[in-house]
Amino acid sequence: MVKEKLWLNGKCIDQEQGLINIATASLHYGTSIFEGILCLKVKSPERRVIFRMDPHLERMFASAQVLNYKIPFTFGALRLAMIELIKVNHYDSAYIRPIIFEDNAYLSLGASSNKLNVAILAKKFNSTLYRWNMRRPAKVCIAGSVINTWSDELGRAKISGKYLNSVIAKKEAYRQGADDAIILDRQGYVSEATSGNVFMVRANVVKTPPRKNTVNGITQDSVLRILKDLGYTAKEESILPEELLAADEVFLTNTAAGIVPVSQIGSRPICNQSKTSLIKRLRNKYINALTAQDPHYQEWLDFIKD
Repeated sequence: MVKEKLWLNGKCIDQEQGLINIATASLHYGTSIFEGILCLKVKSPERRVIFRMDPHLERMFASAQVLNYKIPFTFGALRLAMIELIKVNHYDSAYIRPIIFEDNAYLSLGASSNKLNVAILAKKFNSTLYRWNMRRPAKVCIAGSVINTWSDELGRAKISGKYLNSVIAKKEAYRQGADDAIILDRQGYVSEATSGNVFMVRANVVKTPPRKNTVNGITQDSVLRILKDLGYTAKEESILPEELLAADEVFLTNTAAGIVPVSQIGSRPICNQSKTSLIKRLRNKYINALTAQDPHYQEWLDFIKD
């Protein structure tokens, strides 16, 4: 049986060899930086594509700047590393997780001399199931246990410590019998879901919270482009929770789940699942872009050649 590999500091190694020092500052202080990227099986001679790899890496390098991290590998080297990892594991479809974390010296809080490690993991998944799961509506709640208070700069960064809010809000959602939670900001406006961005549709106008103080979602950005191509007006505007409750449709977006319709917020039913649903049109268009079936979005794809 072939052992699955991960990429660590320039080499592909067996996953069980990917050991780290338990004293790493990132474990103690939540200072790792990570991304989640899709590789999907497609009907083409190349057989596999990585979806929007460059924007993910650009966001990772931008997040590194927030913590003053000097990534010890070039943009191009990390691109090649992800492709190499998919090939060496013989994956058709996979979720790719690059992560940057400090080595040891946890007692030196904020030290600028800590060594940085760069690892890339990949987990095989069923791409057919991924597409079908987008059809499963989610029940969500409005989180009461946490709010997002990040500065604009930190709000846009994908840093592990920030996800404590998401963990607490997700646990709250599960206790209420919901699938996810929507987190508000300090002014009481919608910020984001626990691991994704929020959209609402009202009278054929689509709104999503301003991206200046939320994670700049790659799927969110893809959806905004597709909406424009479909002829819809899409705005980045502040959204109050009561606006969501009055919406015709609400949906969440992230890389790991795609485009997820919201059927209920609290006890209020929301999602329009009729044949004219914008979510259905959007989901179909997005899946076609992901799987290289729409030539308008070829620039989003990196084809992997064996």
